[in-house]
Amino acid sequence: GIACMVKALGEKLSAKGLPETADARKITTMVNETIRQARDLARGLCPVELETNGLQAALQELTAGVENLFRIKCPFKSPPSVSVYDNAAAIHLYRIAQEAINNAIKHGQATEVEVALSAQNGQIVLPVRDNGAGLPDEFDKSSGMGLRVMNHRAGIIGATVSVEPLPGRGTLVTCAVPNKLEKPATKL
Repeated sequence: GIACMVKALGEKLSAKGLPETADARKITTMVNETIRQARDLARGLCPVELETNGLQAALQELTAGVENLFRIKCPFKSPPSVSVYDNAAAIHLYRIAQEAINNAIKHGQATEVEVALSAQNGQIVLPVRDNGAGLPDEFDKSSGMGLRVMNHRAGIIGATVSVEPLPGRGTLVTCAVPNKLEKPATKL
């Protein structure tokens, strides 16, 4: 509503040939940008809606956003048949991927981060591999807020998280959760 009101005001100012027209246009642009940012923020609070798009679509959008924002390669790979029935598990997997990407960029200075999703041996597997600096020699898997958060999220959904160095350079973070393909029976 505010954007429409400011746009209308700008048109009135323009019709009268007033110099404040440029200011009204700037305000309109800023309001529209704020609206876009608010929508992005709201989408980030609950990024995975299984009924609509699923975890794969959310991860695809996440990696595309990372490429755009950080100007690095961030491909997403997944066969189309992978589905996670439990929305809570999907949200936690998404957040684990998000944290692993953040760590790769922030701590590892990675220029490429690959995210994948697959179903293997009765589990949904989410590996995030990067070409960053790798793990420090004194790496402690229990240290670091990001690692604790990933482990906590994994524990909530009965998953495991492993963090290991890649040969040469980089890190591999893998989260695996039991695959619950069928909807639980409803008790009457």
